[in-house]
Amino acid sequence: MSDLVHVRLKHPHGIVFDISNGRKVSLYGSDFHLRGLEKGTLTCGFGKTTVPADDWEEVLQAYGKMPHFTNGTLVYETDYASAEDSADEKSAVKHGLEPVDTKNDKTIKTEEVPASEAA
Repeated sequence: MSDLVHVRLKHPHGIVFDISNGRKVSLYGSDFHLRGLEKGTLTCGFGKTTVPADDWEEVLQAYGKMPHFTNGTLVYETDYASAEDSADEKSAVKHGLEPVDTKNDKTIKTEEVPASEAA
C-alpha cells in the first residue's frame, strides 16, 4: 500500500477534517488559489491534495459517510494518475456552488438592483 493518498475535491473552498491528537487534514478546493483575492474566475474543477495514508484512513473512519464521499465531488486513489482519471470521469458532477451566467442563461429570471437600493 502506498504511503500517500491523492485526493481530488470538487468544491470551491476546500474542507478541513479534524482527526486525532488535534491534527487536521486540509483538502484544497478547486478555487483555493483565489483565497484572499478581491475577484477572480472560478474553475469549478477539482482541487488536488496529497495526504498521508494513515491520516486519510482516519478521515474515512470519521467522515466517510458524508455526501462528498458518495456523490462524486471527492475522489481519492493511491497513485496520481488514477486520481486524475477518477476526477476526469467525475468532471460533469455538480457541487451546487457553480457560478450562474445570468446574462446568457435565459432560464434565470433576474432583475438588476437599482444603485439607490444597493447596499
